[in-house]
Amino acid sequence: MKKFGFFAAALGSAALMLTSCLGETTNSQSVVNVPGLIEIDGASSTGYHTLINVGDLRIYSSLLDNKGLTTGDCVITSFEVDYSSDENANAAAVGYYNATVSTCDKVDKYNLESLTLPADTAALLENEVAVDGAVNALYMQSYLKGYQFLWSNITLKEDQDVAWHIYADMHNLEPIAQENGINTYALFLRAVQTREPSDDTTSKVLTCNAFFTKNYMDAINSREKNEGNNYYLTRVYYVKSIDSKTNKPVWDYDTVQTPVSQN
Repeated sequence: MKKFGFFAAALGSAALMLTSCLGETTNSQSVVNVPGLIEIDGASSTGYHTLINVGDLRIYSSLLDNKGLTTGDCVITSFEVDYSSDENANAAAVGYYNATVSTCDKVDKYNLESLTLPADTAALLENEVAVDGAVNALYMQSYLKGYQFLWSNITLKEDQDVAWHIYADMHNLEPIAQENGINTYALFLRAVQTREPSDDTTSKVLTCNAFFTKNYMDAINSREKNEGNNYYLTRVYYVKSIDSKTNKPVWDYDTVQTPVSQN
């Protein structure tokens, strides 16, 4: 599980227009901690390039070629692109932009699992661990090429590690509720211990994981598009505590707003 520090700055991208003292204008973009998917581009005759696809563009830095990344890896990356630089003059032809990549951290990937409500939410999973929050409001949640990137908070003991599970009732695409007339759906995020702690010292951890939810989210998007809606809500439920008397999960949820793709 990839652990991140708590950043004071908001996540996202910012396009910056920089003007020099001589009046020249350059067009560059700096982005901080955004999701990306790794692609390997090229051929043995010309050399392979490790690219990061961040949705609206693909970027390249020679530093990526030595990080052991493979096609399909999910990452969180920070970088800057100077669109006016000479090395990006042929970006449209080669299919990517050269960038200065400051960070590129691989994150864990998980597949969406099916559940039946309410039976499968009534009991704890084996070695389940309570979660502090499914969706950290300070960080940008993104849906990129079938993957839902979620920043979550959890309190762990020293050396303790967890694996994550995400569930949906994939046999029922009806909204579970409406909030101010907006259709609302449900995902269920759970964490289970995979490594026992070495002592009882605890610390709050921020983590980002990529969940492959494409089939479920595509079906919801199709429904919402047919109804003429612009966006919908998803409640991401999580076990916020474990009842000490009943040993049952106590649920809470965070809400994510998702725009409806018209493609």
